[in-house]
Amino acid sequence: MRALIVDDDPTCRLLLNRTLAPHGRIDEAANGWEAIMAVTALILNHRTYDLICLDVMMPDLDGFGCLERIRRLEREAGILPGCEARVAMTTALDDYGSAKRAFANLAEFFFIKPFELKKVVEDLRSTGILGRPDRAPGGFDGEVLVVAAEPAAMVETLARAGYHATPVESAVAALAKVRACGAPLAVLDAGLPEVACGDLICDLLELRSWMRIAVVYQPGSQPADAMYQAGAMVACAKPLGDGGGLVQTVDDLAQNLAGWRRRLRSSAERVEKAERVERVERVEPSPATAPTTVP
Repeated sequence: MRALIVDDDPTCRLLLNRTLAPHGRIDEAANGWEAIMAVTALILNHRTYDLICLDVMMPDLDGFGCLERIRRLEREAGILPGCEARVAMTTALDDYGSAKRAFANLAEFFFIKPFELKKVVEDLRSTGILGRPDRAPGGFDGEVLVVAAEPAAMVETLARAGYHATPVESAVAALAKVRACGAPLAVLDAGLPEVACGDLICDLLELRSWMRIAVVYQPGSQPADAMYQAGAMVACAKPLGDGGGLVQTVDDLAQNLAGWRRRLRSSAERVEKAERVERVERVEPSPATAPTTVP
């Protein structure tokens, strides 16, 4: 399990850390903005938190605002419903309205301070979170999915180049694999009719909008137009020979994915900077608008 504890009170962070540390890896954030950056950094590395303990009452960005931004980040990263981080809201306010708002924002737990640490552990254990292996969002673990009737040769070629390639022998199995655990890159053989007509490409992108997909095809008998129109980014012609073209194709997909990750990081940093400037301007009026003293 990997968890993030978000609280401006260092004592609360310490108590929760000591409680959860025996069950997994624990990160801490002292405010909502640090939490946003921690979640963003993990998503950019193809991972997400299993559990986020999020305090409601924090300065600048409260727990509800932080949770809304976290859910938005998860949607933008293509994390499927049900695969998001589980969230436990923590607060000293024992009021129905706060609990109702927390659950409306897809929090799963609502713990009242001071904590009954034994109950916290019992509630989390009942859901299977504690002790869970460190996971990726929807299984986004850096695999290259190779979908072909006979994928062994392509898998071996990519493995020699250092990629973690996973063989899948049918379109149905590819959908099941991506729905269950995901993969950022996929190589599809147009020898499968579902690939040649573009249907599998469309279905995979509907499940994971950020997937980068390449196709291998036979020029002449398997036109690439339908596959490009469905969303394939690159195509590699058969025969594959020594596999150099296939490796270069996957390298191109990986570079494109890295560019997307950089843009996502830059976007998150710009939003955080703009919100920080806005907070400062609300507190400190600019010289142009500051009141002047008349002698």
